[in-house]
Amino acid sequence: SKVAGPADYMENGRTAILIPPGDVDALREALRWVMKHPEEARQMGEMGREHVLREFSVQRLLPAYEAFYEAVIRAGR
Repeated sequence: SKVAGPADYMENGRTAILIPPGDVDALREALRWVMKHPEEARQMGEMGREHVLREFSVQRLLPAYEAFYEAVIRAGR
């Protein structure tokens, strides 16, 4: 869905098909495309999966969370 969150980290047509909320026609067309292009859809899904695993791994995010909470603790002292 083309809302905050997925639209911020997925690339429409490359790592996902982003559909505006409530746009039934766009959803229908996206599903038709997937059915007509199963190999491309599979590749897009794989690219999306790889992107999420790379960008949102524990190894990548944990240092940022640690730094954030350490800053909060220091600010509260």
